[in-house]
Amino acid sequence: MQSHASSKANHKNVIKNKVTKKTKLIDDLQSKLSDRERQLNELKRLEYVSIAESNKDRIDMRNLASELVILK
Repeated sequence: MQSHASSKANHKNVIKNKVTKKTKLIDDLQSKLSDRERQLNELKRLEYVSIAESNKDRIDMRNLASELVILK
């Protein structure tokens, strides 16, 4: 009977260790996902800034062209 109880306790510990490892793996993956999402959001922000700067440059060039036409 003692051996059966010991075996059952050992099995319980094995399951507990597997669950702990899986939980840690899930936490690590969630952390990596959060990091990737932050990186993606930063890239999107930089893309928007780049587009805005490009549009501003285009407008500036158009305004300069208008001023040149007026000066002629």
